[in-house]
Amino acid sequence: MTVDGSTVVTMSKDSTSRVWDAKDGTCMHVLRGHTDSVIGGCLSDEGRILATHSFDNTARLWSLDGGACLATIDLKTSIGRMALSSAGSYLATAMTDGTVLLRDLAHPREEIVVRGHSDEVTDLSFASDERLLTTCSLDCTARLVDVATGALRGVFVSDCGLTCCHYDSVTHLIVAGTDRGVVHFVDASLPLNVL
Repeated sequence: MTVDGSTVVTMSKDSTSRVWDAKDGTCMHVLRGHTDSVIGGCLSDEGRILATHSFDNTARLWSLDGGACLATIDLKTSIGRMALSSAGSYLATAMTDGTVLLRDLAHPREEIVVRGHSDEVTDLSFASDERLLTTCSLDCTARLVDVATGALRGVFVSDCGLTCCHYDSVTHLIVAGTDRGVVHFVDASLPLNVL
């Protein structure tokens, strides 16, 4: 659902996604183009852009307003997770091999490969100012990455796998949840380990 609550998106194993008017339940657009089940997606908060990914090893960017496909991104391996920045300027895709691919959507064919996680990346979260990306993994680490360069800004190490994360650019807090039900609040304004 969009932040304003006006639009809902559904994804299906029939290779389509649908954009719905949340007020009256009418289908506004059927998004066709994937050739296999659509298994995930994300919305930008402000940009009215939808990103979807499929078992066909592609990601697609769509306009929520017109339903047009804005770009198709071919990938070599399967996607585990995706995140769009709030304004829809950047896309991050966590691949099943533990790498994260960063794209400036003004140039969607170009990518920055971010390596470092040694297990499944379980969550991705852009800061609201779009400068940093937080990634977390079952390898017990959360990482802060510079969006423009892919450079590692810091690493938080937990005693167990991390399943979700978020970085707030106002408070400089990383919030990360674990597979054991513990939530960590990490002050990222203090120096974090850089490996």
